[in-house]
Amino acid sequence: MSQDRADAPAGPRPVLRTTAGDVPLAECRVAVGGRTWSVLHAAAVLSRDDEDRFLADPANPLPYGAVLWPAGVALAHEIATRAAEFAGRTVLELGAGTGLPGIVAASLEAAVVQTDRQELALHLCQSNGARNKIVGIRYHLADWSAWAPDETFDWVLGSDVLYSDTFHPHLRRIFETALAPGGRVL
Repeated sequence: MSQDRADAPAGPRPVLRTTAGDVPLAECRVAVGGRTWSVLHAAAVLSRDDEDRFLADPANPLPYGAVLWPAGVALAHEIATRAAEFAGRTVLELGAGTGLPGIVAASLEAAVVQTDRQELALHLCQSNGARNKIVGIRYHLADWSAWAPDETFDWVLGSDVLYSDTFHPHLRRIFETALAPGGRVL
C-alpha cells in the first residue's frame, strides 16, 4: 500500500465551503489497483498516531466523513484485487465519506451509488469522483435509520460503518433489503 501526502501544495489549499464554515482540504495520493488516486480530505488518518491525535482532540470540528481513514484505503485495495467481480455489477457504498472505495469500483465499470448522511462528506465524495475523472456515480444523502433502498445491488460496501452498536440493526435491514439475490457485503 502506498500513500503520499501532498499536504503542502504549490498553490493555495482547496477549501470546501459549507454553511458551518470553510473546511481547508489537503490531498492524499493513494496507489490502488495500478493507478494513483487523488483524494481530497479534511484530515488523513493513515497511522495509529494520526488516529489517536484525531480522536483525542475535543476541539476537532471535522466530521468523520470528510476524513480519509485506513479502512477506506484497505477496502479500495480489496476491491481492486477483485476487479473481475465488480465489472458490470451494481454497487451501493454506505457511509462513502471521501469516496475512494466506490471510485475504485466505478473505475472497474461497476454502476455505483455512493451514500452518506453528511452533506459535506457527500459533496467531498462527489468532488473526488470528478477529480479522478470518474463519471456515472450516483450520489444520495441517506440516514440509515430512516432509509430503505428502493433498488437492489450486487455489492454493498462499507468501511468503518460498524463502530456503533446503534447502527447495527439499521445496517442489517439495509443488507437484507438492498442485496440482490446472490449479492455480497464487503
